[in-house]
Amino acid sequence: MEDIFSSDDDLYNLSEVTGKVDEEMENPFKPWHKPRKQYIREKQWFDPLKRIAKSNKYNTVNTINYFGLPGGDLLDVTYISQRLLAHAELKNKLFLIHGFTNDESEFKKAQSGLSQLLDVANVCSNSKIENFEFEALSKENSEAWKRIMSVGHYHFVNLDFCDCILNDRTLPAIYRLLDYQTKRVIGTPWLLCITTRLNKSGVTTALLEKFDIVLEEVKSNQDLVAVIEDAFNESLLTVEKLSDLNESQKSLINELLQVCLIFWLVNEAIKKNCTIELKSSYKYSVNLHNREQDMHSFVFSLERKDIVAPDTLGLISQSENVGLTEEKIAKLKENSISKLGRSMNLDEHLEGDNEMLNEFADNMMELLSKCGYDVSTYKQVMSQDFGYSF
Repeated sequence: MEDIFSSDDDLYNLSEVTGKVDEEMENPFKPWHKPRKQYIREKQWFDPLKRIAKSNKYNTVNTINYFGLPGGDLLDVTYISQRLLAHAELKNKLFLIHGFTNDESEFKKAQSGLSQLLDVANVCSNSKIENFEFEALSKENSEAWKRIMSVGHYHFVNLDFCDCILNDRTLPAIYRLLDYQTKRVIGTPWLLCITTRLNKSGVTTALLEKFDIVLEEVKSNQDLVAVIEDAFNESLLTVEKLSDLNESQKSLINELLQVCLIFWLVNEAIKKNCTIELKSSYKYSVNLHNREQDMHSFVFSLERKDIVAPDTLGLISQSENVGLTEEKIAKLKENSISKLGRSMNLDEHLEGDNEMLNEFADNMMELLSKCGYDVSTYKQVMSQDFGYSF
């Protein structure tokens, strides 16, 4: 393909590990304070991290390295560090936190929270939140890369965006980080989490035209076409070009962008000799008052096996593990697209179980209150401003 770039755990006490928020910063609540975000933290992010960290391949991994784009309150890393600490089998592993933020006020607030987290037993002393924009990684010689290289590599990469990643800086930055990771993490599975909004208005024209190339490659694979027709609908691939669609076809654009993005990511990982699996895929709406299911949260598990290549004289017998076969490659692509088509509608999932919705709202309130937020109006604000019904 053409290069388009030319538990079983108890909850924990947070009061001793998080900094307080200034009174003027307490409200309004942010998108990552919604009940569904707590569901994502618990079910979509921590559960697969726990599974790989408990596997035999992590027996010699003493420090779990995390990279993300945190908000100033550090809710994600606070939650994950404490869940690891509370877990009987994982409590002795260190948790290294590395994050970029280019918002000055969020950066200052994060420094305060991080100073508190560094007092926690399992948080690595080398943890740091730095004042860089993630998109700086789109340039190979940027100062941001020096900071990445100072850590080495990551076991959990969490890229959580409010806007569409399909632009000429964010997607190249993701690709370069993927390339960096696949060259350095060998023999150990790692997680790549991407949260993004997908809509035509957020995609640059030049990139949309390049995604038309991806769409053509998808359509040329008849086995994949059959999977897409079964997982989505038969009319999805009748579209000639993404760039021809207009805003009145939002749902169609959204689904095609999902397919092309996931196919591209899976294809690029395979080219780098990695297995890649889409472990979970959620969809939900930015605005519950005007539902478009335009937000998506993906979690991938990647692994590059350590394979000894045969020597030129044939003195060393060929390893039984010969890497990715054509059959394996086809299955990786088909399974990811099939799972994508079965993406869970997170809004409907929570609304269909009021007890569960309130449980995650309560968990979110507890986490926020121990980080210094006044949560007395939380459910009221979530109902009036964000469209929740408790």
